[in-house]
Amino acid sequence: MKHSDILKLLTPVNLGAKYDQVFEAQGAGLDRAKNAADKVLAEILPDLTVDRISDWERLLALTPAADATLAARRQAVLLRFRMHGSLSRAYYVTLAASYGQTISITEYIPSMCGLFHCGEALCSSQTRWVWTVSGLSTVMQAFRCGQSCCGEPLTSSPNSLEGIITRLKPAHTLVYFVYNG
Repeated sequence: MKHSDILKLLTPVNLGAKYDQVFEAQGAGLDRAKNAADKVLAEILPDLTVDRISDWERLLALTPAADATLAARRQAVLLRFRMHGSLSRAYYVTLAASYGQTISITEYIPSMCGLFHCGEALCSSQTRWVWTVSGLSTVMQAFRCGQSCCGEPLTSSPNSLEGIITRLKPAHTLVYFVYNG
């Protein structure tokens, strides 16, 4: 139902054609306001946005690749929006799982007095906080109606998980990445 019809129903009597034109003008303004509000409501969430994805990227300090698809940009925004970082390896395994990948993290034991025996290989003090992230794979992202835009490739390979882990890792940790074939 249009707003002009609602305005006409709010008057107790028929006021004539002159007032019908007033109701039409006021109703058209209310219709435009409602449509604008509906658009803002649709764009307010990062997982639904189309027109405002660049605003979300600016807000979250993301710089998308030049050939990044809308779905990849949206996924990067959502991941950044939900991330906080942690010292726990389990956090990064869960983060990768939310990205659709199964990884394992090996943390090396630092050489400490009384922990190792003579003849065992020791880690140097340079590798005290080192992780090896294994199991990364190149994820192919498919073109999807409603999530992708015209002109985007039918498949793309966004591999930003390495960058996300590097950005969120503890500052004192060095991370090596091992990819599956």
